[in-house]
Amino acid sequence: MKHILSTFCLMAAVAAPVAAQEADQESAQATVRDSAKMVKPMLPEVPMREIKGRVYDNATKQPTAGISVSAFNDARYAAMTDEKGDYVIRVPEYVTSLWMRGDGYNSLQVPLGKGNGSVDAYIFSDAFNPVYTTSGAATSERTVAVDYNTNEISIDGQIQNKLGADIHSITRSGVPGMGVAMFMNGLNSLNTNAQPLVVIDGVITDMRLSAPSVHDGFFNNLLANIMVEDIEKIRVLKNGTAIYGAKGANGVILIETKRNKSMATKIDVSIGGSYELLPKSMDMMDGEQYRIYASELIGTTGTTNNSFKFLQTNPNYYYYDVYHNNTDWQKHVYEEAFTQNYSINVQGGDDVANYNLSV
Repeated sequence: MKHILSTFCLMAAVAAPVAAQEADQESAQATVRDSAKMVKPMLPEVPMREIKGRVYDNATKQPTAGISVSAFNDARYAAMTDEKGDYVIRVPEYVTSLWMRGDGYNSLQVPLGKGNGSVDAYIFSDAFNPVYTTSGAATSERTVAVDYNTNEISIDGQIQNKLGADIHSITRSGVPGMGVAMFMNGLNSLNTNAQPLVVIDGVITDMRLSAPSVHDGFFNNLLANIMVEDIEKIRVLKNGTAIYGAKGANGVILIETKRNKSMATKIDVSIGGSYELLPKSMDMMDGEQYRIYASELIGTTGTTNNSFKFLQTNPNYYYYDVYHNNTDWQKHVYEEAFTQNYSINVQGGDDVANYNLSV
């Protein structure tokens, strides 16, 4: 009897976990089925219509794949363009427009007519300002990405080229890295200057606009101290008074440098070069020709003085060397030049810290 009771107890002990496991599996499957039923969107039963069309890149006029097409303000009715740029979407009859968006493109709202007609669209690159935005902003701003395929010493050149409609820029000189004078809200100001406030990574920068220089015409451009390859994007605020007070009355330029966004090690090497040609020079008079020209002008002034230092032809005269130079300064000032630029950027990190190094 003891052996029989032990056998029954052993069989019951083995059967109980098996039954419990089968019950847990059935319960889990039921939960999955219930969850699937809950996740399935419950679309209202309304009259529908089918819209077909093709989406093109407005610059190349070529069909664009991977563009999301949805009912405006209702993402439950959505589709995507195939490799030929074609899409087919079913939307309620009350939908009057479609919303199209894709990586590298600005969002586009396309109106719909009546019926099931074909609706083609031309989508613009995100290099242009977006026509439609998902929300309003209290400040008038614009953001552009930095182009690294250049050989520029300072970021001023890209500010002048890419933000020309937002910033009026005047080149200070032809010397590389001398920078530009920038204006947003006019040339006059109650402050010492009318140039915008420059903020680099959240830190207000004193651009030394009123600092004098020992060399006449020289300007110390602080933006030339930052490598163009280290800058990620530039943002412009035309009305920055609410954020920066009176300092932002002339506008604000926000410069953001690169930050590491991944633990994976990334190495970027940039090698650039440019060749500057000699400009066409003007024909100038030499010293002897200018003395003859100046003496003829003196005769028309009615002066009674007949002794001028520059008219003396005696080599032993004290001021002879001063007025008998024939140096062609254009040949000494203007030269052809080859500019080279090399930079290396290393990004990476781990669980402790991230790093971004450049040289």
